[in-house]
Amino acid sequence: MTGTVRIVPGTLELANMAVSPSAQGRGVGRLLGLECIAFARTTDAHTLMLHSSSKLAPALHLYQSLGFHHAPMPPGVEYTRADVHMKLAL
Repeated sequence: MTGTVRIVPGTLELANMAVSPSAQGRGVGRLLGLECIAFARTTDAHTLMLHSSSKLAPALHLYQSLGFHHAPMPPGVEYTRADVHMKLAL
């Protein structure tokens, strides 16, 4: 499992969050997401954002339950499989 927060000017990005298949369904992803959000709130950032794929319904449901909201996809996103952009106000 990994949860990475990468600094983007004025915003933090939640990137590469994953839970190994053997640990899925046990709340590990929720805990990881909550820890990333808690870390982001210790910084001077005002927004935490992420990119994902519409094919990852369980992940999108988790992000929404953590408070992320869908937003328009910004231009120049470097992730080829990403078709979902979400934001969380910190």
